[in-house]
Amino acid sequence: MSYYGVYASQCDIANKYIGVEYCCSSPYSCNETGFLALGLYDFDYFSNWWFNLDWSVVKGEIDHNRPFIFGWWFPQWIVNGYGHFMVARGYKIENNINSIYVNNSLGKNNPAGPSFSPFFPPSPYWITYKDYGSGYIKGLGSYTHYMDYYGIRYMGTTYQRHLPPRYGQSQMPIPKSSPTPTPTPTPTPIYN
Repeated sequence: MSYYGVYASQCDIANKYIGVEYCCSSPYSCNETGFLALGLYDFDYFSNWWFNLDWSVVKGEIDHNRPFIFGWWFPQWIVNGYGHFMVARGYKIENNINSIYVNNSLGKNNPAGPSFSPFFPPSPYWITYKDYGSGYIKGLGSYTHYMDYYGIRYMGTTYQRHLPPRYGQSQMPIPKSSPTPTPTPTPTPIYN
């Protein structure tokens, strides 16, 4: 959300999502499975379930300065399963292998996720497009790609920078003839 000029700590988001006031003082009591609270912060977006975005949509989002959010589901962990969201902010094609540049709050040496640190490299890092879809992480087990939030746009009044025009879902991926949006200075998308 900070990419769009909206700042909220993870515990503030949890408070708003769950409807309590103690997540900042007692974070482990608020560690529960849920979904992103983008709508609570005046964001509009598209979402899809149980399948990953087509590579052309991945490229279209990054090419138009729109990082997107994706989630993995680890169904074997507990009865209700366990999910985790990450942010895709770049792509590359190298030796005919498509890869995505990922920000992961559970990356190695991250105090937000010390119990997961041995399993994820330091964030940000590259994953293949195939692994973005689904796969296996040593020590964690199999995961399934279960959700994407893309075409994200802030609709509130506190955002002052110019955003590119909204593209309808039927127009995704973005046609090559679409107007070029005004570039956003941070974060810089990573291309190859």
